[in-house]
Amino acid sequence: MKDRKSIPSQDEIRSFAAFLKDLETKAPPSKSWLLAQRQKPDDLWSLPAVEREAAFRKFEASCRGPALAKLVENGLPVDWRHDLRFCQDTTEVLLQDLFAHGTWPAPAYAERIGILLRRAKRKDLSDRFDAVWARFST
Repeated sequence: MKDRKSIPSQDEIRSFAAFLKDLETKAPPSKSWLLAQRQKPDDLWSLPAVEREAAFRKFEASCRGPALAKLVENGLPVDWRHDLRFCQDTTEVLLQDLFAHGTWPAPAYAERIGILLRRAKRKDLSDRFDAVWARFST
């Protein structure tokens, strides 16, 4: 378990900087695609059972995100709030769900990344990440 006041290591900072550089090159999904993915099916009960099941699963995936659900299923580490690597990996999974299913990314992990970077005196990385995250989370 990491110390409550632990500061991310230089290896964690380097790994995050590479992740951020890659993230800065990606474009967020189009608004029209996101809205279509997040559209609640109208009248599921009028559909045949197979189509109703498929429509419900698609909508469920857009609400919850299967990748994050699988990650959380194993249980969060006790010290996740102080682990930059875990928050980075989880944010990456959230973005996979966003691109695949149109989910709304949960903000807690991204917020912790900013806090951990500022604790490591890397406000430059924190500001860059905040700017990129804002593109994906709206």
